[in-house]
Amino acid sequence: MAVSASAVARAEQPVLAELAQRDPGLLDSYRHHVRSATRIIGERLGRAATAERVALDELPDAAMRRLGNCVANYALGLLGAQLRGCRLLEQTGGGHTMASWATARRLTDPGWSVLAFFEQWVIDGHPLHPATKVREPMSAADVLDTCPEWGNVVPLAVAALAPAVAVEHGALSRLLLAEHPDLQTALADEGLPAASTTLIPLHPWQVRNVVADRYDPQLRSHELRILKPTIPARPLVSYRTLVPLPTPRARHPHHLKTALSVRLTNAMRGNSPAAVHNAPEVSALLAGIVQDEAGFDGRLTVLAEPASARFAAPGSTTDDATGLSRSAAMSAIARQNPEDGLDPSEVVLPTGALWATSPLSQRPILGELLDELDAPDRARAAELFVHDYARLVLPPILTLLTKYGVAMEAHGENTLLVVRGGRPVRAVLRDLGGIRIHPERLAGAGRRVDLLPGNHLLTDDADEVRNKTYYAQFVNDATQLVSCLAHLSGSPPRTFWRHVAAAARETFDMLARKPGVRAAAQADAAALLSTPWPNKALLSMWVGGAVTDYTYLPVTNPLRHLS
Repeated sequence: MAVSASAVARAEQPVLAELAQRDPGLLDSYRHHVRSATRIIGERLGRAATAERVALDELPDAAMRRLGNCVANYALGLLGAQLRGCRLLEQTGGGHTMASWATARRLTDPGWSVLAFFEQWVIDGHPLHPATKVREPMSAADVLDTCPEWGNVVPLAVAALAPAVAVEHGALSRLLLAEHPDLQTALADEGLPAASTTLIPLHPWQVRNVVADRYDPQLRSHELRILKPTIPARPLVSYRTLVPLPTPRARHPHHLKTALSVRLTNAMRGNSPAAVHNAPEVSALLAGIVQDEAGFDGRLTVLAEPASARFAAPGSTTDDATGLSRSAAMSAIARQNPEDGLDPSEVVLPTGALWATSPLSQRPILGELLDELDAPDRARAAELFVHDYARLVLPPILTLLTKYGVAMEAHGENTLLVVRGGRPVRAVLRDLGGIRIHPERLAGAGRRVDLLPGNHLLTDDADEVRNKTYYAQFVNDATQLVSCLAHLSGSPPRTFWRHVAAAARETFDMLARKPGVRAAAQADAAALLSTPWPNKALLSMWVGGAVTDYTYLPVTNPLRHLS
């Protein structure tokens, strides 16, 4: 099944025009990548349509237009990766893998972001979504200047808000002033008191396209000002979350999750009032749980989101035609930087980067890591990797689900691995906005959380928390890992699923021995090991505009009947 040729043609024309201005020599390469992108997105679209029984000839015009936008942007990402790959090959001079180059670079430049390095090589986006690169209404110039696939450094603006038009949680402004000293000088130059001014980092696209129009009264009254200094930062896979460059006060500053009134995949990306309020609360909850579990034997870190802020004038929380309220469209959340304290011998990368293509070897990055392992052959190295991965990632995630009722959205973007010598040694989970919490299970573990009413994080439905965990971690992440390992090693997928099943069973058996947890452990084990898995109906949800209300379809469970 193919993406509409006319939709692709309309979407590629502005990109070709922009490239013609910047470097006409890139036009033929871009056209080549458009053909590749059209084929790949068409294959994803066909698989999703077949699985979900969606008639593609009945898709609305808006969906067809967005698929064309997806193809055009995906091709632009492929072109950016091609150009950056050539430069990286020249830099390395040969003889390096991605991990060895990253380790060497960290030794010479301790503030260099190894995480951003790997994240900006995740070119394919969501491995299953047919609309993974939709970026509406960004222009081709916007994408070229701010996307992660071109290795960009993006100048984040900083808004200074008066107390009457801002709400802040966890002292975001104090955090920004501590890590970015130019902001202190900028406040003094504007005559603004640091103690009562709220600072909110803004994506430059948001400043150019949203701020003047939607916040004009506050700009005219000077309750809102845009400071002169910017925060240079590298965009990560999620596009609107960025890692600032080092400063004299912070070698690894907090990541900044900005608001972006752009449709990325299927939703405008703001931070709702609930998300801004809940981030520090959920961070504190998870920090307490991890402490109670003794850090899961050092296997797990959950990145805290300790501070946040948003615009808060009267009426600002009401959504408008753009899909984002004025509150959500000017907001930010600070997230702990996982590179802080990283050993010089370690690298950290999202699991989605494991199956990304290395420009140094033209193989999946996972294949390069397998070659570092002390194993007699590739098949044994692949088994060692999945064994370590399963016993590192699954016990904490399943314990959070079963004992505490916390479902982490641990897919390839949100699950990070710390790797040393080719072996995963720690797991890092991030992004607390997509989790689900079962209050009854949480209370049974002696914990509670104070969330803003109307949030979507709390649910009394045990199936909902299971589906959230199992889709992200197993249907999405583990399936991609097993598929890649099977491809690299020649071993059948069943070989690797046995390790996943064994780690899950051992965890559930351990949990079933804990007071008050037995029933939940048995129910969760049965759902994971013995019944069809929940697969998110991505195409149907995308066409219908669903963002937080998920639809799942049953798919084959590879763990059934494994001993």
